[in-house]
Amino acid sequence: LQLRHRPASLYISNMTDKSTCSSLTGSFYNKDNSLEANEQGRSASFAALKLFGRTEETAQLREALHGVMHDHTTRIVAVHGDSGMGKTCLVESLREKVVDRSHGYFCSGKFFQNSTHETYSAIMAAFSDLCDLVVQAGDFEQRKEKIRAALGSDGYILAGLISSIGPFLPPEKENGDEYYERTHAMDKAALTRFRLACKNFLRAMSHEDHPIVLFIDDLQWADEGSRLLISTLLEDDELRHVLFVLAYREEESKRAESLLKGRRDDIVDIQVGNLTQGAIEELLSSSMGSSSLNSQKVSELSKLVKSKTQGHPFHVCQYLEFIHAEGLLAFSRESSSWEFDVGDIQQQTMVPESLVEILGLRIDRLPLSVLQTLMVAA
Repeated sequence: LQLRHRPASLYISNMTDKSTCSSLTGSFYNKDNSLEANEQGRSASFAALKLFGRTEETAQLREALHGVMHDHTTRIVAVHGDSGMGKTCLVESLREKVVDRSHGYFCSGKFFQNSTHETYSAIMAAFSDLCDLVVQAGDFEQRKEKIRAALGSDGYILAGLISSIGPFLPPEKENGDEYYERTHAMDKAALTRFRLACKNFLRAMSHEDHPIVLFIDDLQWADEGSRLLISTLLEDDELRHVLFVLAYREEESKRAESLLKGRRDDIVDIQVGNLTQGAIEELLSSSMGSSSLNSQKVSELSKLVKSKTQGHPFHVCQYLEFIHAEGLLAFSRESSSWEFDVGDIQQQTMVPESLVEILGLRIDRLPLSVLQTLMVAA
């Protein structure tokens, strides 16, 4: 069964992203921040509440945001690591600070594998997201005319690409104003005007009272046109109050790193690696409710999980899910606590050693109707 990572088959990427987030934030949470089981104690629910093992990386992101807010500058953060490390979850953890505490705008776009024909897709998605956020802001009416004036006729250039730019367009379309479509074959002059329009758009939207975090995910899959546009935006010396966060996979980093090579010396570089045993132990203690568990047992389980998964976040999550589903990690109604025996888990030959084996078993156990649906979707 081959599942290809494409926009039309987001079930597989969503499973990966959700599981990675859960592995970093603690799996099986309920509202009181502890594990939740059903009546049989054999299944659990997910909710992303907290990051574990990412204190340093989070601090780097917040420091970069602080610089944008207080130094009135533009900064670039590169977030990279192997697939399944939780790069997206790490960056998304900044959203609350940006929106709730800084009155800023957090907008994002994502590139997909094998979708290079969709030129500018991730950037325009982020721009459209930004338009919606500005419209929803309390001071939109006060800023609207100023933004319109700053955009001028450039707004019409972007109208065919940014779905929600309408409120920022002048009421009357002047003769000569043209719409650019994603499939429009732009000549050199048109491309130059288009890139200038994107620069003017971001300048118009930025404001000292509303810092912008522009998050572009999976940069390694960006098409050439998008790479050139991103390069243009990064080189804009007149842009202020914007934090660019660019995330990409370590194993496919050449194209992404070539885009950043030779840029300003103040690029913040964040490499997202495996979780430490301490982070896994903290995750387990918080998830299962440490007050009802023997700390030594939790330490032993975290050591086992670390040895089996090397601390890879997605693998950690899948491994814990598997031993939970097999009843090796089970909730006892009698003691109102979670019970497990590390020795039993180690001795069970049915527990797969690799992530591929775990995922393979999970897929094999799906109902036939689901498997057939996945085959069609793939």
